[in-house]
Amino acid sequence: RGHFDNEQYFLEQDCSNVIIKPEFVDYSEEEQDAMRDLISRHILTNEIKKLRGINKHHTTLIHTAVEVEEHRRIALFVRAHKDNYFSDSSNAEQIYLKFKTLADEYCLPSKLHNELLEKLNGILVIDFDKFTDILDGIGIIEVNRRPREEGENSPEELDYNFGPRSLIAIGGTRLSRGLTLQGLTTSWFSRRANEPKYDTMLQMARWCGYRPKYSDLVRILTTEQIRMDYVRITNEEHDLRLKIQNLPATADPLEEEIWIREHP
Repeated sequence: RGHFDNEQYFLEQDCSNVIIKPEFVDYSEEEQDAMRDLISRHILTNEIKKLRGINKHHTTLIHTAVEVEEHRRIALFVRAHKDNYFSDSSNAEQIYLKFKTLADEYCLPSKLHNELLEKLNGILVIDFDKFTDILDGIGIIEVNRRPREEGENSPEELDYNFGPRSLIAIGGTRLSRGLTLQGLTTSWFSRRANEPKYDTMLQMARWCGYRPKYSDLVRILTTEQIRMDYVRITNEEHDLRLKIQNLPATADPLEEEIWIREHP
């Protein structure tokens, strides 16, 4: 119970967990809006979790290209927004309205929705210093082996030893496999494999797993092309499971040939 995989995300028609985002030019106004939206979702969903009594690690994923310089660019971009736009008290009303709009999208129960708006009003309108404390607690982690310059403050490891941590993880290959992102809630996913093979794309789907009490908050922001990749992959995974389940009880696994359909 509470486990989500690609069948929930990509086989359900118009799944609210998946949001389609168009591709945009680097440093464009659209990209700035997208990064502000992502930071807003990171903060908002963490506050909703806290109101639900979930005081654990909270992570947002930005999975872009393989090139480490692109990770660096995005990390600098996110830090600049966190340290400038969100830290400026003159933007408090605009930030509050953005949070309020997002809160409506998450379709929260009315009691929780009202509690959230009251809390947001408290930290943005009444006492902005509390909001600044939340911002200071967000770690921007560039998960790669890029050589850091002397004096550069850019952590490369996701450290969950001291918590609960609030982290935004940015990267490519190292985020693709064998890494657990604790409390992963929002994923910005714009990396498409050169040949979107089933196994390669499945390994990059970090959003699968147990999401107790916050599965409704999970969001995958990606392109229509990538969404369709996952629809096809998930259909084949589902078909493969059915073929195995339908084998007779007397079937010898060494004798059976289970074919996986290839997509052009």
